[in-house]
Amino acid sequence: MGLPNSLLQNLEGAENCNTAHCRKLSSFVSQASSGFDATSYLVPKVSLDINGDAIKISKKDFEEQVEFTNDPAWSSLKRVSYFSGKWVAKYGKSRLKLKIGGKTYGDNEVEIVILKVADAYFIQAIKIT
Repeated sequence: MGLPNSLLQNLEGAENCNTAHCRKLSSFVSQASSGFDATSYLVPKVSLDINGDAIKISKKDFEEQVEFTNDPAWSSLKRVSYFSGKWVAKYGKSRLKLKIGGKTYGDNEVEIVILKVADAYFIQAIKIT
């Protein structure tokens, strides 16, 4: 199954969480994480690196289920200035709850690093602080 096109439209130029861009990206992350098989869209990475406060998402990790409980409001969504195809979506403390490998994170600030390659968006990493 491919990515739902409606969720990927108009993401270019998203500046903050008060736009439809953020809501669409938020919905994409939520659906890609729990609604359909998106393993082919994830950038292959090394296994979990919790000690470094970065959880690298690989196909194996995704298959073990990454669950998001999604608050619709992003704290921020910003393009990484030195790489136009890279975005960092930030949730404030307790804004996003996620479960990885049986462990639930809820009282943390969360950053989701997203890459755009051609017309596809990839979750590169989830950083928990």
